[in-house]
Amino acid sequence: MEYENSSKFSGDYKETVCPIQCDVLLQENQSVLNEYFKFCTIRLVLPILNFEKKELHLFGSTTSSTEAGKIRTMF
Repeated sequence: MEYENSSKFSGDYKETVCPIQCDVLLQENQSVLNEYFKFCTIRLVLPILNFEKKELHLFGSTTSSTEAGKIRTMF
């Protein structure tokens, strides 16, 4: 699969699963979460929260997903 107007192959995309503490996350300031989702958007990472399994799924390039996984420890 290739991007339009790009010669880069999209095979570099993966899913990263990070554990989260739901109680802490729900108590956090909404602006912190908004900034994190903005960070992910800029880096083309799709963050999906699964509160039942207490997981954050990050879909994006290997580099971007790893970076988003590291920075998520700030919230």
